[in-house]
Amino acid sequence: MAKKNYNKLNTTLVQNLKKKIKELRISEEKYRKVINNLSDIIFSYDPYTLKINFITPNVHSFLGYKPEEVLGHKIDEFIHPDDREKVLSELKDSLKTREETPTEIRLLKKDNTHMWIEERGKIAKKEGKIEGMSGVIRNITEKKKSEKKLRESEQKYRALFDKANDAIFIADPSTGKIIDANEQAAKLLGLPLKKIIGMHQTRLHPPDKANLYAKKFRDHIQKGHAADFEAEVITKNKKRIPVYISASVIKIGGRDIIQGIFRDISDLKK
Repeated sequence: MAKKNYNKLNTTLVQNLKKKIKELRISEEKYRKVINNLSDIIFSYDPYTLKINFITPNVHSFLGYKPEEVLGHKIDEFIHPDDREKVLSELKDSLKTREETPTEIRLLKKDNTHMWIEERGKIAKKEGKIEGMSGVIRNITEKKKSEKKLRESEQKYRALFDKANDAIFIADPSTGKIIDANEQAAKLLGLPLKKIIGMHQTRLHPPDKANLYAKKFRDHIQKGHAADFEAEVITKNKKRIPVYISASVIKIGGRDIIQGIFRDISDLKK
């Protein structure tokens, strides 16, 4: 009887063990599937030795290294030389303040090229003591390329803006206030740029015509095309100057702005 009960208990234990093993395998497969399909790298390292002690397999698709080629190596071995000082300084600050700061740096790839990444770190603590650092690495190379193109585009626009023969005014469409102007604009109005920037665009015109011009501009813009019309501006000395205005809404730095190009047509009116 005892032997029978023992065998029954043994069978139950074996079945439970098999069930647990199966559950663990399923759990492990799910974990592996999640890890292998991550779009970001997860890693951890010792903040004092800088040695990497964990990294997800997708490091290979990012940097060309297998995990075993990274584990045990110092983090600064994979950081672009120009960014190492920045990273080590930020790590030092984090250990001092115990606060994490996201950072954008370049990592070195196995093929000797580099990629831009954003790294968000997390301090691992136990009983108030720092035990380690973990982080998430995201590829932001395309974002950096877009930012570079945007800067180059803005620089080209700025060069044309500053060297233009016509007066150019830039206004915020939500407030109507002038946020920028070129030297020709200052020359046209006889005012310094610091006086022009911040004033409402309607103040460029004689009071008796300001509302008329504002309505004309709104009508053109609402129809989705540039506003081209003749108008008058008023100078510092209250002189009225006839101008031809070409105004439109353009996008600069990711925001919509009003650009008005004013050409002095005084000679044509004589």
